[in-house]
Amino acid sequence: MRMLIKKMQFEHSAAINAYIKTRMQKLESFYQGIISCHVVIERTNKQQTNPTIHSIKLHLTLPSKIELTAHIENSDNLYKAIHACFDKVQRQMIDHVNIMEGATKSHDELHHGTVVRLFEEDGFG
Repeated sequence: MRMLIKKMQFEHSAAINAYIKTRMQKLESFYQGIISCHVVIERTNKQQTNPTIHSIKLHLTLPSKIELTAHIENSDNLYKAIHACFDKVQRQMIDHVNIMEGATKSHDELHHGTVVRLFEEDGFG
């Protein structure tokens, strides 16, 4: 699996990389066929005096050109934003696997009928 972590407008740390890789390993435990993972972390505010606000984008590619994406904007806690982004993609992945395995809910067939007669004098029909 190819993995790309891109950080824009801020200094990255080994701890952030390790956390992203740990979250990715958790996703791989749900689905072994992940082809690629692209994570983009961007600092959205440019002022040094304000708390740092981050935007996270996550893009996974699965076989058969299935693409799963998640985006978290304006988060002041980078680790919570990464966690939330990976959780969104994990839910999408579980839904995809359930569809592939046929484990989704099926609705009962609608019954169709034909009106044969009306009973207007009895107050219905």
